[in-house]
Amino acid sequence: MSTPRTDGRQRKRAKLNDARSILVQNSERSLADNRHLMVPEFVQSRQYEIQQLENAMIKSRNSSKKRAFQLVPRVLRRRAASHNIKRVPKRLRSRARKEMKDDNTPPKDKFARARAKRGHSRAIEMAKEQAHQRLRNRPILQLSSADATAVNSLARPPLGKLRFRGRQKKKTWLPTHVWHAKRAHIETKWGFSVPTAPTLKCYRPTHKADNVEGAVVWDTSYYSTFVIQNSESISSVENVLSSLTESETSKPKFLSGTKCWEGLLTDPDLKPSSKILGPGLIYYSPLQLAKTAKQYSAIVRFHPSILTTMVPLIQRLCKQFGASYYDCRYSIGSIDISGPKSITALSMIIKLAKPADGDADTEFKLAKERLWSNLTRLSNTASLPTSVVFGFNNVIDPRLSYPPRRPSPKKPMTSDELVDVIVDWNKDKVASGFENNLFTMDGRTASYKNQATIKAINRRRTNAGPGKKLVHNTNKDPLIPIVLIKRLNNSWTLLTPWNWVLPFWFSLNHIPHIKLGGLKQKHQLSFEKTRLFFPDDYPTTDSGWKCEHEKSTQRREQWFKRPKGKRVAYHKVITAEGVGEIGDPFKCDWTTLALIKHRKASALKNHKNTQDSISSNSQDANFINSHLNLQTAKNSPENIPSRSVYYIRKNILDLTNDYETESTDSDHNVCIDTDKVESEVPQLPLIPVKIKYLHRGVPKSQARIYCVPKTKANKWKTLLTQSPNNHADETNHEYPSCPSSDYLAGFVTTGEFNLKEGNGVAVGWLSAEDCLAEGDTDESLPKRISKEGICIVRNIGSSVGRLAKWERIL
Repeated sequence: MSTPRTDGRQRKRAKLNDARSILVQNSERSLADNRHLMVPEFVQSRQYEIQQLENAMIKSRNSSKKRAFQLVPRVLRRRAASHNIKRVPKRLRSRARKEMKDDNTPPKDKFARARAKRGHSRAIEMAKEQAHQRLRNRPILQLSSADATAVNSLARPPLGKLRFRGRQKKKTWLPTHVWHAKRAHIETKWGFSVPTAPTLKCYRPTHKADNVEGAVVWDTSYYSTFVIQNSESISSVENVLSSLTESETSKPKFLSGTKCWEGLLTDPDLKPSSKILGPGLIYYSPLQLAKTAKQYSAIVRFHPSILTTMVPLIQRLCKQFGASYYDCRYSIGSIDISGPKSITALSMIIKLAKPADGDADTEFKLAKERLWSNLTRLSNTASLPTSVVFGFNNVIDPRLSYPPRRPSPKKPMTSDELVDVIVDWNKDKVASGFENNLFTMDGRTASYKNQATIKAINRRRTNAGPGKKLVHNTNKDPLIPIVLIKRLNNSWTLLTPWNWVLPFWFSLNHIPHIKLGGLKQKHQLSFEKTRLFFPDDYPTTDSGWKCEHEKSTQRREQWFKRPKGKRVAYHKVITAEGVGEIGDPFKCDWTTLALIKHRKASALKNHKNTQDSISSNSQDANFINSHLNLQTAKNSPENIPSRSVYYIRKNILDLTNDYETESTDSDHNVCIDTDKVESEVPQLPLIPVKIKYLHRGVPKSQARIYCVPKTKANKWKTLLTQSPNNHADETNHEYPSCPSSDYLAGFVTTGEFNLKEGNGVAVGWLSAEDCLAEGDTDESLPKRISKEGICIVRNIGSSVGRLAKWERIL
């Protein structure tokens, strides 16, 4: 008979009960027959019981005892904590030292050697740094006060510490690189060392922090920042911005100066099919930047993957309209924060200094301080409009108020007060971010003057006494210029000088319920909110195509590294054409889709009189017209409005390198036959869509999306009417088979189980020809692209297609 299975809690309880049990001597030999007490035997019995009592107390105390490194929270645990006292918090170091002494384990102190040679090492390092700067013909500047900005040219990366100089020859470290290197995985992307994901398991905690309680923070200083200025004409800056936003004829709304602009940057000199470069952010103020001299300025921020395209475009536009540009990639840093606790966290680290006596802008600064104080009373800033900009010149060093404390509770804001707050930032440009010193070289350099070191701040804290707060010294302590931007989906972007990013970062990450995020977490939250993530979900741009090519190369290498019996045999996948996967299984093969659509269009053109066997009055045709929105013979790319779709360019094969997969083993030959690929691929109009499974299943990246065939519409209609719990099983022979490649309509760029919706969701692109709705009978009217429809999704390596619903997201 098998023993009953017990869980961990029951085993722990049994262990504690066994440790707390006390053995006693049942027979009493100290009493004689004449009822007289025998003292020696009595003492011996009591000695045994006392000894068992002491043993039980020791066992009970040690049964649930944990070592010092086991008492820290899970997020602070380190693998080498049991051997290195420095890895344990200070409050537990004495206990850890005692435990290691009892175990005869010598403590490992890797910092002892560093302390021994601390004498003149700093002076020697500074001398080497100055000599290195002389060799490179650079001005000798202190590292903390340098502003790496270039005028009408590209800026050079900032100089790091000398001992880390060799590690930064081919890449640039972010201001928080050393902090991230201990807590996250780092990869080299776009010339920077970018954190991709924390070392801890964080998929569900990230979702909870962004949607339920807390916030997620990212160091996004790798984004490219350019400032465009002109001191003579206001129209020159406006013309540059209008060209970047494809608004040359009409004046954009963001040129009023009250909000920033977020959208897709374009190149006006390119064709409509390839003019979209990537997402960007622009803020412009029509007011003069300086009171003594006119200076009209604008800031342009964009993803670093489009830097090689944007720099020549900015140079050409500035030369055409007579403006100047400043490369601030290494002089302006940024921090992104998203979640319900984002505004609370920002209010805990952003403290404004009181205006000095006799300041001419006292009323203006007090109005800004009042506005910021009212915003901190909001528990959720979702009611605030998007793209609102707040600028401050008088922010105190956040290290003076460390650790960050929650502001004193205030009365909840009424609806009338909320309306007043929403109206206030448009009044007299109170919330304007460009009346700010952040976007001038002199303003950033002034903020570095008298910037205190951590050692100096600790010395001030010691002199102040225990429990006393540090007070901002108006004459010595610098003021930091910042700009705060309200982004989409209740997220914020904090722009600061490059060397002030780290102090703000330290304070933010010491607030409870604040989680660290990397590129993967940004992609995850963007996917949960059904937004396209650049560049992974933008195959219509050069950056997106290059990103997909790099990822496919990694997938192919990982697939070949696996043993033959433990990898998916793509050549054995059963499809409608027979055996073998359609196209390249390691990527979204847009080339194959474009060729299929081109050949299908040619066949339809040669057979104009060919009609479908299904009558237009049948039940299947009505179901198709009302639910599936399939293409007909008269639908063509010429009928699609150019502003409603995006295009895969004709030179699609020139953007990637051809790969060779020739092998005698049939298991290796899983890719498309490159000999049959045409040298010139036609344009492929696409639209981005959100795909949601109607039943069980999870879509994965590179999944194939099909239209529902007319001949099998009845079977798919039966699945559509069934409930999610009672649909047909894959093993049932009546389950409809996946359509052929002729019905291929698109690919999934990002697919996963969506924690926010509790269902399998994907983001992908569909061919615009397959998304045309049935328009009016008048041929002169343009065809309208449908907003939603039904499709079939098949994951790579699987033969089963799932019924799903697609919906446009742009």
